[in-house]
Amino acid sequence: MRRFFAFAGILTLAACSGGGGGGTVPGSGTPTSNPPPAQYEKPSFTIKIPKREKIVARRPHFISSGTQSITITITATTNSGGLPSTTSVTSNINSTNCGGGCTVSGPPSPIGTDTFSLTTYDATNAGGNALDTNSLQIVVQQGKNNSGNVTLQGIPKKIVVAASPPPNFSAGTSNSTTIGGPTNSGITVSAEDADDEVITGTYANSVTVSDIDTNGDGTSLQVSTCPTYPTGNTPVSPTSLTFTSDTSAGTFCYGGLAENPVPLNATATGATLGRLYIQPTLSAPVYVSGSGTPSTVVVGDNPPDVQLIALTGTGSTGSATFTESGWTNAPYNQTLGAFANLACTQGSTFSDYATASANASGSNGTVVTVSVIGSPTPGECGLTISDGQTSNTTYGSAVLNSSYTSSSIGVNNKPHRR
Repeated sequence: MRRFFAFAGILTLAACSGGGGGGTVPGSGTPTSNPPPAQYEKPSFTIKIPKREKIVARRPHFISSGTQSITITITATTNSGGLPSTTSVTSNINSTNCGGGCTVSGPPSPIGTDTFSLTTYDATNAGGNALDTNSLQIVVQQGKNNSGNVTLQGIPKKIVVAASPPPNFSAGTSNSTTIGGPTNSGITVSAEDADDEVITGTYANSVTVSDIDTNGDGTSLQVSTCPTYPTGNTPVSPTSLTFTSDTSAGTFCYGGLAENPVPLNATATGATLGRLYIQPTLSAPVYVSGSGTPSTVVVGDNPPDVQLIALTGTGSTGSATFTESGWTNAPYNQTLGAFANLACTQGSTFSDYATASANASGSNGTVVTVSVIGSPTPGECGLTISDGQTSNTTYGSAVLNSSYTSSSIGVNNKPHRR
C-alpha cells in the first residue's frame, strides 16, 4: 500500500543543472507514541533544490539554492480527532543531497482534509532565514495514493529598484516607460531572498512600489495607460503599484513638469526598502528677447539690465519676461521666482536699490518687475530668476540685472566785469 504525497509542483519547478541523486532524507519530529494506523497516514514529500546559477534564468517556480532545511507542518485538519501530537517535521536538505530530487517525511496526518505549511531555511534544523514558503490542502484518504502539487513562493528580504540606462525624460515633454520584474526593459523591481537570490515566480509577500509625487503634471505609477495631465499642475494623490510576482508590470508616467528628483520606494513585509530617484532633465529660464518694458529702460539680452535712472516717470520701473520649458508654458502655467541672492556693488543689498515682483502672464511666461526706491546709492544689483528646483543643474544661471544711476551737473557763474 503506497502512502505518500507526491508534490510534483515542487519537483517540476527545480529546473537546474546536475546536483546529486535522489534519495530519502530523514526528518526530526517523530511522535512520542505511534498513532492508530487506521486514523493516520505517513506522508512523504518529493523536492528538488537547484544549484546557484551565475545568471538568473527565467523559471516559473522557485526554490532558493541556499536551502539547507525544510519544515513541514500540519496547521489545520477537519478530522474529528484534531491535530496529531507531532505537528511538524524538519529535514536537512541542500543542493547536494537533494539536487537530483529527494523525498522527505512529513508529520503523521489524520484522515480527512489536512492543511500543510512548507517553509525552507538557509541553515540546518530550521535555523537562519526563511527562504520559501507556501501551504497546501489535501484530502487524506486511508489506503490511497494521496497526491497533490504545491509551488513554494520566495520570501522577499531585499528589494532592488534600478534602471540602466536611466529614463531619458526632459521637462516640457510627457513620456513614459515600463516598470516591472527583473527581466523588464525599463525600470526594474527585483525581489531577493535572504541569500541574495533573485526570486522568480510568485512572491510570498507582495511588493508595493510607491510614487509620492503629488504634482498633477509630474510622475505617477499606472497599471497601463498614463493619465491626462491637468492644466496648471492640479495636485493629485500619490500612486502605487502592487507586484505579486517577477512578471508583474506597470507603467511609470512623466507629465513633463520641471521638478526635483522623485523617489520610487519599493517595500515588502520583512524586506529592506528599495529606492530609485528619477531626475528629469530641466532647462534654465530664458529671457524673452525684446520683452523689456519700457524698451528704453530694459537693455541687453544676456543678461537683460533694468536701468533705473529716476524716482518717478520713465526710468523708475522696468520689467522683463522669462520663460522655462516644463514650467511657464502650457499645461504647467507655473510662475518663476525672482530671488535677491546675488552680491551687489557698494556692499549694498538689492533692497537698497529697488523692489521686485514676479507675476505670471498666462502661459506666455513670468513678468519680473523692478521698481526703484527713494534715493538709493548708485550701483548695480541682480536677481536670480528660477523655478526653485535646486536639483536643476542650471539653477541660478538666469539673471536679471538692475542698476541705478544718478547724475548732477554744476554750473559755475562768474561775475561779469566791465
